[in-house]
Amino acid sequence: MQPPPVPSDEQQEQEEIFRLRAQKFKDKEKTLADEKEKLEREKSTLIRELKRSQDQLRSKVPSLYVCVYMYVCMYVCREREREQRERERERERDSLQLLPTVLLFDVLGARCGVL
Repeated sequence: MQPPPVPSDEQQEQEEIFRLRAQKFKDKEKTLADEKEKLEREKSTLIRELKRSQDQLRSKVPSLYVCVYMYVCMYVCREREREQRERERERERDSLQLLPTVLLFDVLGARCGVL
């Protein structure tokens, strides 16, 4: 068996260059992995914040069903108030129309001796 050939200076230099490049790639890969991990943490933080703000918004703004229900209730209340005001106006109008008749009857009745 022959001993392994002794590498020449040029070969040793190229091996050293390859080793340095490999080390550089490993360092760069580690830096990129660290940066990726940092970005993943930031992403999960932003997702949690987004979900929290959406939940907060949902709790403040009622659903469409609730909004429609509230609108219908308000509409019905306004209609009832309007009807009640109309009835009150009719009663007022009726009482004002009866007033001259009653007064006239009282005046005529008192003069004619009907009462």
